[in-house]
Amino acid sequence: MHSDTSYAQELKEGRMQQDSPESSTALQRSGLYKILAAAFYPPQVGLLEEIWNNAISKWSSDQNETEGELNLVEIRLEYNRLFVGPNALPCPPYESVYRRDRAPSDLGMLMGPSVLDIKKRYGEAGLQISQNFPDLPDHVSVEMEFMSYLCAKEADVLSRHEDVTIWRGRQAEFWRIHLEPWIPQFSQAVLSNSRSNFYKVAAIFLKDWIQDEGEFFKEYFEQERPQS
Repeated sequence: MHSDTSYAQELKEGRMQQDSPESSTALQRSGLYKILAAAFYPPQVGLLEEIWNNAISKWSSDQNETEGELNLVEIRLEYNRLFVGPNALPCPPYESVYRRDRAPSDLGMLMGPSVLDIKKRYGEAGLQISQNFPDLPDHVSVEMEFMSYLCAKEADVLSRHEDVTIWRGRQAEFWRIHLEPWIPQFSQAVLSNSRSNFYKVAAIFLKDWIQDEGEFFKEYFEQERPQS
């Protein structure tokens, strides 16, 4: 996924102004979504340890789950077993598999109407999936990347004292239509099937964060509700 602006680079170099609490909150939310995206991408040396030590391990209330060093070889094997194959996947990382608003014959299948809507929303926000990206648009990490981007855009707009309605609305609607319906089931599947503490804790992090975001968007949805 890419656009004509690298928000991650701007954040790193400090070019975005954090001149309000709202802007700071948006940047923090963008960062958390970015961490979740990295957690469910194929494991990489260095990045895995960084997100584990600095973020994900702190989400667990069970110290036994977060003790010990990460074994990258074991985590890669577990990643393939859970999310890639070649055997039947206990935890497909694709939204379309979990959707229930489709024909009975299509339940549990990849792609479908939800993916078409996702691609439309990516395009409306100025993004497109890179031709070199080897996976599907509704992969959990891609959806987390998208939310990270939307939050970063919100922070940018806030820093320029402009109206954030469009960007906040895109976040809220994507959460309602494309995250809330399936992330709890996906997270539970990971918790039930993973042999890795890394993915168990990452699943708890993911489930709790998406639930918390529902509270964050409550005010937006209340404002959008038709007045009687």
